[in-house]
Amino acid sequence: MKRLALSLCLLGLMAPGALASAKPLTLEAAIQRALASHPDAVMAEARTKVADLAIGDAQSQRVQVTTDVSFLNRTSQSQAFGSTPAPTNANPNQTSYNGTVGLTVPVFTGFKLSNSVLAAERNRDAASAQANATRADLTLQVTRAFWTLRKAELIEDVQQTAIEQTERTLKLTRTGFQLGRQTISDVDRAEVGVLNAKGAHLQYRESTEEARLQLASLVGLSAQELEIDGEPETLKSALQEPAEADLLERLGKRPEIQAADARRAAAQASVAAARGDLWPQLSAIGTYQLGNNPYNPISGARDAGTGALGTADLRLAANFNVWDGGRTARAIARAEADLAQAEAELEKTRRSIRQEIDLAVVRVKGARERLAITERSDGIAAKTLKWVEARYQQGYSPQVEVNEALGSLVTARTQRVQALVDLEVARAELARALGTL
Repeated sequence: MKRLALSLCLLGLMAPGALASAKPLTLEAAIQRALASHPDAVMAEARTKVADLAIGDAQSQRVQVTTDVSFLNRTSQSQAFGSTPAPTNANPNQTSYNGTVGLTVPVFTGFKLSNSVLAAERNRDAASAQANATRADLTLQVTRAFWTLRKAELIEDVQQTAIEQTERTLKLTRTGFQLGRQTISDVDRAEVGVLNAKGAHLQYRESTEEARLQLASLVGLSAQELEIDGEPETLKSALQEPAEADLLERLGKRPEIQAADARRAAAQASVAAARGDLWPQLSAIGTYQLGNNPYNPISGARDAGTGALGTADLRLAANFNVWDGGRTARAIARAEADLAQAEAELEKTRRSIRQEIDLAVVRVKGARERLAITERSDGIAAKTLKWVEARYQQGYSPQVEVNEALGSLVTARTQRVQALVDLEVARAELARALGTL
């Protein structure tokens, strides 16, 4: 016994993933796995980081620092070939070195620089909101796939119960045949009922495996190691359609609307930045040169010397675009067109989300009503089958009546499972539509 326990412990140490996968996966755990590893979530996070880096690029234009280092070593031809003697007071060779540091600070750009930074910030906000929308969409996808798998499993269980019931009917029919109450034709029909139930069970099993593959792909597991724990929740309170004032507030909290609104704000800033080229561009420019042959802006020439000399230069530069072939006008027109598109996209998103909310409310109400009806139908069908089966065993009910009762029970339970899962999915869709998922 001790050796067996030790072997099991070693097996657990060598294959922790196999033991961990044996634990049923809840809906919350499935969502967390998908959000942590699904490519859509990873790409959305990467786009947010790229948009954040664009803010730094825009802000870096506020100050520009340039450096330049040059070194020159020139040997005179007379020194190299000994043709013409050089003057005694002149150095035939020339060696010069210079280093320059330049600083440019935009003083006035027609608000082009500040609006460029603002556009980058709004684009970052849009990317962040879109990432939230991607995570919410992924959450809804996992929720749908999870409950689709649970529905397939439950319907498969219902069909397995139907198989057991038909096999029990077959057993009763054979007993009745031996007692002379049933004919061989009744036995054949009972066997056909068993085979039909088994065929339907195989069909439902295929649907279960397809649903399992879909959920496994979303959560990053193989279908073989995926097992879910999906007990439907009990509704404690009815979901009511949100009031108009509350609806407007919830619309503003949807990440898609936040992203569209941020893109519109970015487009507005881009228009203002493009119009900045219509203004004069003023910049303060300062340079410092150090070397043995620096450029002197006062004399307009280079001051040669034996030692290192330094010169400083500070000036204010003004640029005004007189004619550029319509480039600035076209840039403004493109920015305005992008703004019009962003405003239309925002309005389209609002209408689409409002429709989502209305449809989700209708689905929740319809699923709840169907669930109430199917629960009642399930109870009645179960009692009817039990009663008919007892009469059949006593020889008072024909076999066709038993088959009809069994078919009614299977239909009622299948519809109940569908309504129950549809309600769970509809609740998730309503939460997604209201921005609370």
